[in-house]
Amino acid sequence: MLYPKNKIVIKTKKIIPGFFLSTILLISILSGCTDSSEKQQGNAPNFTLTTIDGGRFTLSDHFGKIIVLDFMAAWCHYCTHQMKELEAVLEEKGDEILVVSIDVDKRETADDIKNTFGEYIDKWVFALNDYNENVEIKYKVYGIPKIVIIDINGNIYYSMEGLTSRNKILEEINKIEQEQGGHTKNGQ
Repeated sequence: MLYPKNKIVIKTKKIIPGFFLSTILLISILSGCTDSSEKQQGNAPNFTLTTIDGGRFTLSDHFGKIIVLDFMAAWCHYCTHQMKELEAVLEEKGDEILVVSIDVDKRETADDIKNTFGEYIDKWVFALNDYNENVEIKYKVYGIPKIVIIDINGNIYYSMEGLTSRNKILEEINKIEQEQGGHTKNGQ
């Protein structure tokens, strides 16, 4: 059976807007426009990554302290804003917490991070994801920036995709301190 040309055109016109809407949705998710948070209990998956200065960072070596993981990439506009929020958190909490920014774009290099986030690289740990660890899979990173807060017992306490304010991060850190009786496992 043959269809008139105008019916085929109408079907094509319906497909194209759907394609564009799907593309916009995907871009917004990948660019940090998401706002989904969840409080997850459970063990934080361990990993060892190379830092941008060539050292090694193993997460479990720092259990006993509150850890803020920041999943990011050098090309991510919202990640630049997240750095400012993390800097403010560190100004308030100092050595009570450990911040680790992890570049989830495996194509990027230490130089990419230094060029983009140079003003922050001496303030906390920056690490490169690699093909062996796949931390973006272990931590279910579907959009960046993503903040994951790990309590002093090594459990995921809080997880949020999208730009997370300093106030929200501080609120969650303060909850951990109140619930677990201090800044470190030893209460120091």
